[in-house]
Amino acid sequence: MLSQTIIAIFLGIIFAWIVNYLVDLLPFTFHLTSPICPQKDCGKQFTWTEYILFYRCKSCASRSLARPFFILAISITFSLIFGLVFSPGLVDVFYYLSFYYLFIVGLIDFEHHLILLPLNIAGFFILGLAGFFLHGWLSTLIGCASGAFIMYILFLFGKLFTRYKARKLNVPISSLDDSLAFGDVILAFLLGLLLGWPGIWIGLLLGILLSGLLSIFVIIFLNLQKK
Repeated sequence: MLSQTIIAIFLGIIFAWIVNYLVDLLPFTFHLTSPICPQKDCGKQFTWTEYILFYRCKSCASRSLARPFFILAISITFSLIFGLVFSPGLVDVFYYLSFYYLFIVGLIDFEHHLILLPLNIAGFFILGLAGFFLHGWLSTLIGCASGAFIMYILFLFGKLFTRYKARKLNVPISSLDDSLAFGDVILAFLLGLLLGWPGIWIGLLLGILLSGLLSIFVIIFLNLQKK
């Protein structure tokens, strides 16, 4: 039990470094190079020692430690829980990788509003294999097709709403942000691979409800700040 806990913590630390590295690097370059400062106007390279030990950037001194330590805490917690629930095996490896894949995609989307093509390709294989082992090929295929179709319909409604809003406000459509981007359709396709059918329907519904609930809390928080 002790050795299993130590291995889980070690893997959590390693994957936290990998997540931080990919989130810092991929939005700016598709090449796996030395770590760079995540600040948009800086881009100075770190040595591996400086990066792993969370040194601040010598150029702009603005590297935040909040995200790296947040990822470290989440990664270690997940690895410990995963190690207690699952037994080591090939199938479990794909479930483990699926979590970190979605973690990376979510962080990049949150920070940069990007769904990157290299991650889409990687997700197709990782989530597709996890879904196949979890649900079988039929449920997996129906899930990804249904996820993409449902989100595409919502994407089209979002486009119509943006046009309606631009007409009412008498402003160019390009000046308004779309409520959904096509990257969300691709992400729903990939989630459908993992969740299968009818899991994707339940997953999208819960995602929409949680997003609405989070938006309500954000609005309340901003209003309280103004007072």
